[in-house]
Amino acid sequence: MRGCGEVTWSYFGMLLGRPDVKADTWVVRYVRHQLRDDRLSPSGVRQLVVAAADKMGLNPTHLDHAIWSYARSHPRDI
Repeated sequence: MRGCGEVTWSYFGMLLGRPDVKADTWVVRYVRHQLRDDRLSPSGVRQLVVAAADKMGLNPTHLDHAIWSYARSHPRDI
């Protein structure tokens, strides 16, 4: 992964159709807020969202987008 960060590679894979989570600023803020844990790293957030999607029987990319969309449109709530 030289040259690009973990989030960039996750997003690149998602654009190619690979189910994944892009733990960007909005997703990380949302998950940290919901869990009341500011110590969560982006990779930890990614793992949690992937696990939650699996438990709910969802495509992780769809859950990522739902979280991102909500967080971006409700920034004062997170």
